Amino acid sequence: GSKSKGSSKEGDFTKYKQLVEQRHPSALTFDETKNLLFVGDSQGQVNAWRVRVANNTVQVVDHFMVTNKEMDGDQINEIIVHPECKT
Repeated sequence: GSKSKGSSKEGDFTKYKQLVEQRHPSALTFDETKNLLFVGDSQGQVNAWRVRVANNTVQVVDHFMVTNKEMDGDQINEIIVHPECKT
């Protein structure tokens, strides 16, 4: 069978929707000590990695998520770490 134009456009929309719904990093920042990396994504999630650099190698020491229901689903465009944040 042949496809109608309507089903082709519907298929294109499905591919576009899947692309938009995928998580991807949208904001990155380190704390002042450069030991904690925060990564915000396109779906409103912020991941934090505690890292250590030794012998020109980055090691992940710990990982946690920062959650807030108000951010859920909204792209993170900027992350600002308060200067008095102790890590």
